[in-house]
Amino acid sequence: VDGKKYVVSIIETIVYILICTLKLVLISSGVDIKVAPPGKMIKNLSLLSGGEQAFAAAEKFPEDFDGIYAGVAAMNRTMLHTYFIWLWVHLRRPEGPVFTTEETEAVGQLAVRYFQEKGDGEPGDIFITDPWHGDSTVEDFVAYVAKNMPELTALQLDTLRAVFGGPVNPRTGKRIYCGMPIGAGTFGSALRGHMGEKNGFLYPFHWAFGMDYDVHNFDFDRDVDRLNEALASNMNGTDADLRPFGARGGKLITYSGTADSYVPYQ
Repeated sequence: VDGKKYVVSIIETIVYILICTLKLVLISSGVDIKVAPPGKMIKNLSLLSGGEQAFAAAEKFPEDFDGIYAGVAAMNRTMLHTYFIWLWVHLRRPEGPVFTTEETEAVGQLAVRYFQEKGDGEPGDIFITDPWHGDSTVEDFVAYVAKNMPELTALQLDTLRAVFGGPVNPRTGKRIYCGMPIGAGTFGSALRGHMGEKNGFLYPFHWAFGMDYDVHNFDFDRDVDRLNEALASNMNGTDADLRPFGARGGKLITYSGTADSYVPYQ
């Protein structure tokens, strides 16, 4: 039954996205249309694209829902995919993946030990409750890994710094997006999930720069702005002004998890 409900919810969400697309086309032609009468629907929009549709719906169609809840709300899609390409170019080199499966698992186990030694959680826990203890967290953890896994190379340690630190502008040193939560690999792919030869998260770069675009040429200085100029208005749901949605009593509930390597909680 739960599986059927999940599939039905996925189908409903896809249908809603298609209807919203049609609605935008009609509105641009001077025709107004409501997706659903006010007071009729509370919708889960968390099953596709990490809750992006939830924020976009509350922002662009404030009269369509009384309530929306969204899981792992990836509302800033262009920057999230900038994070994806950052992970991939660091974890997947021309010669192959930077880490073995065994090494990624060992790093995940060390993450739990590292934070527990700092008072996180309870003895025996296999998870981390708060993977951030200040600005020195990443460097301190990489030093901890180096001490406990002396076989790792300088390249591997630098890769961990990049992955957990997150994308930065190479010219200014300014942070572009957050990094992967330390310890995310305890529950699944994390480091491993971004080392494959193929990467299914790079489609926005082909939308913005052409199907023949080589993602390895992405410039984290100038191309971030180019990506946002091309796609942000259509892909992102980042407008903080949800007053029209709230004015008619709309409620938006969102949640995230600290072990999610695909939509970082920060």
